[in-house]
Amino acid sequence: MPLAALVDAVVEKVCKYCTSRKRCWEKDLQRTYNALLCVLAELESGDNVKEARSSEFFQKICKKRAEFLQTVSLFYKMEAYQHSCNKQMEGGRTLVTMQLAGLSQIMFALSKEVREGVLDAQKRLKNQYFHLEIGVAQASKGNADICGDYYSYLELRDGKQAFILSDGMGNGSMAQQESRSAVQLVERLLLAGFRKDAVVRTVNTILQLRSQVESFATLDLLVVDAENGEAEFLKIGAAPSYLRLQNRVREIKCPSVPLGILDDVELMPVLVQLENDVLIVMVTDGIHEALPSQPDWLKEYLAGHVSTHPQVLADEIIHQARHLSGHAELRDDISVLVCRAKRLKHKIRDFVSN
Repeated sequence: MPLAALVDAVVEKVCKYCTSRKRCWEKDLQRTYNALLCVLAELESGDNVKEARSSEFFQKICKKRAEFLQTVSLFYKMEAYQHSCNKQMEGGRTLVTMQLAGLSQIMFALSKEVREGVLDAQKRLKNQYFHLEIGVAQASKGNADICGDYYSYLELRDGKQAFILSDGMGNGSMAQQESRSAVQLVERLLLAGFRKDAVVRTVNTILQLRSQVESFATLDLLVVDAENGEAEFLKIGAAPSYLRLQNRVREIKCPSVPLGILDDVELMPVLVQLENDVLIVMVTDGIHEALPSQPDWLKEYLAGHVSTHPQVLADEIIHQARHLSGHAELRDDISVLVCRAKRLKHKIRDFVSN
């Protein structure tokens, strides 16, 4: 990406609504430009922008230091991905050329996208009706040391909470590399404020470009709005999830292929209004390998008497999978992420400084 385009992208994503925009990019343009060059120089040398972060510009002048550095780093890494893919294009690989063109279009759209619902520069008002509790458990195929699945959960800028689960191709360290790469890239893009559809399509294209051999990973994304109690599920090749309330169990599924296989991905989000004390169970498809003759065993298990504590339930599901498999070793990696949503008696209003 040309330096001028990078500057435009950073201004659009970070500085557009900042009260100091004119001062930084008009009155003190040279100082701001030099700070940006310093960040790029550290990224180029492999450092983690430590010296740039401690510079006078970011310590005393820039009001959005973390956001500025994160955005520059993100675009730099995406450019590095593109540069790496350019090397693979030697020899006239037509398919990769088409994919790279798609990535360029996505990056252009991202650089022009203005984050919806811009938050006040000084205060953020949070109205939370729900509190979320989390439990996670994992088990590896054949009692191996490394699980090929990867997970994460984080709070986004708009106060929503995201839960991410990915299953890499195969198992072991190679599978974990694929799933970890997918999850970490999704994290960065979500934290940068990009829309979920743009995030998924970008990660899909990058997975296609990063290797000459076949590689793919599933993506199971849950975004919860604690203010209005709404949950959005986005599944790309992922196993079904389950909502349990008392003894009622609802299955959430969306048949699709994993990321990194097709040039485009079909997004079919599922929106759910949460109820008090509902349990959300997200799993990787290894859970079904525990009892192949009865792939719906987990749904039936959840309908019975189970613990409502997220961590206890996650551990119990792994234990039950081992029991049902009838073998000392599991047939596939298994990950379980359980989230419980509890309705608060009173709305919480917290003013959090930006």
